Amino acid sequence: MKELPKEKEGVTEMLFCCLRYEVARALRKSGGFPFDLKDGPLSATSIEAIAKKDKAISELEQLFHEKYIRFCDPSIPLHLLAIYVSKSVICTMKLMAHHPRQYPDKGASMPQKEKDMIFGESLKELEISSMGHSTPSVQGFLWHIHVHFQLDAFIYVISELRHRTSGEQVDRAWKEIELSFEQRPEMLNDTKNSLYFAIGNLTLKAWTKREEAGGLYHGDQLVAAPRFISVLRSQRRIPDPIPPPPATEFRQIDTYPKSDHLNVASNIAPSNDMYQSAQGWSNVDFSMDMNMPDIAAIDWEYYQTLLDGDLPAYAGPNPGTPNGWIV
Repeated sequence: MKELPKEKEGVTEMLFCCLRYEVARALRKSGGFPFDLKDGPLSATSIEAIAKKDKAISELEQLFHEKYIRFCDPSIPLHLLAIYVSKSVICTMKLMAHHPRQYPDKGASMPQKEKDMIFGESLKELEISSMGHSTPSVQGFLWHIHVHFQLDAFIYVISELRHRTSGEQVDRAWKEIELSFEQRPEMLNDTKNSLYFAIGNLTLKAWTKREEAGGLYHGDQLVAAPRFISVLRSQRRIPDPIPPPPATEFRQIDTYPKSDHLNVASNIAPSNDMYQSAQGWSNVDFSMDMNMPDIAAIDWEYYQTLLDGDLPAYAGPNPGTPNGWIV
């Protein structure tokens, strides 16, 4: 060929491959995720590095919408999966670009506004995952959604919930934590897995702080803890403040309403509730490779810190320490 083929406007069978390509190109352009801030959290070098990544993320988000997502029909399972994944990728990239663990002081000097942004993006990531699990038409792609669960976002939300004990956003976060344990029962039941057990310990610390803050009272009565908290306590021989109801069981995932705060089809025509209806799978090619490029490399040192019972200094405020932050 003497010239490149003309690009088609809209989506084709190459939709998911194209999304993967755009993510890989954005990662190359921004220098990759995560990155080390060697010169300190507030240096000119680190500020420039974060700004470069934020610019790449913003450009990728705009490209996703203009080139692909606005043409997607959410009644088509693969299109809806692409919508979910495009939202998830942006959340993950924002989390990796701003995650406190890459700072020399582990985020101790990070402004509260920055922490709020990371918490919001992490919560949105969990909500996207829950919607993928609960939407009938994408159940055939559940393997992809399950495999690409963002553990970093999950751990960050739980860590912050040790210090965020009330409010609408906190209520949403605890709902997503409960859903995450339901959707991944191995995190609750595999007590021989050191990482899962450490996450359980962290979850109990956060729930206890919420109880101590008085956010779980109905009048003068303490509300019974949800089943996943009772199970975690039972595994560690920690008594519940009040016994759980005898018939308490995990609710089925599809009984949860869609979040009012995360409408993944909000910019798509026709109507947003089209994705509610299940579709056939006869024309979907399950042999395709659906793996996304690696945005967040495994940080074994970070997870070892969690296993040892300590999290980085960004975890919460303490006026009695020099930086105002402790593990």
